[in-house]
Amino acid sequence: MHTIPLVYNCVLRPITSADAEQLMEVKNNRAAAEWLEKDNNGYSLDDIRAWIAYHQQKPENLILAIEDRTNELIIGHAGLYDMDTVSGTCTFGILIGRPEYWHKGIGKAATVAMTDIAFHTPGIHTVRLHVLNEHTSAINMYMAVGFERVALLKDHTIKQGIPKDVLLMEKHHYGINDTLLS
Repeated sequence: MHTIPLVYNCVLRPITSADAEQLMEVKNNRAAAEWLEKDNNGYSLDDIRAWIAYHQQKPENLILAIEDRTNELIIGHAGLYDMDTVSGTCTFGILIGRPEYWHKGIGKAATVAMTDIAFHTPGIHTVRLHVLNEHTSAINMYMAVGFERVALLKDHTIKQGIPKDVLLMEKHHYGINDTLLS
């Protein structure tokens, strides 16, 4: 896979084992982890290396680094998980782990690029995601790029000992060769 340009000189690119240290910084950022569905108790360098290796050996997952090419800084990652051409679905996830890059359109551009990749994967017509119901800026961005609210999952996760609601969202694309009736 090649590099995909986003905005502000940021790109999506394949993750390599050489990215482990920067990814550890991103994934351990407490301000960013506050918005993730699951609590983060901290990742070691070995944890990150294992995470990279795990996803690299799973053909149904595509995880890409989000990198600022100006300073070669990894600011996050985006992924398509559990791509299933039988059901036509996959799950999208994104983390911008450096708050100084928030609210600049980078997450939106990465979301558009990743859903485009999903819908160009033969058989995939639905991209799903989970987002904390209180994360209104993310929900608004997802809706702006075509995701729809599907279900509110009450008390679906626990964050710092507190039950939190999670919103299930989906985006659909049925091309000429991918119809509901095929």
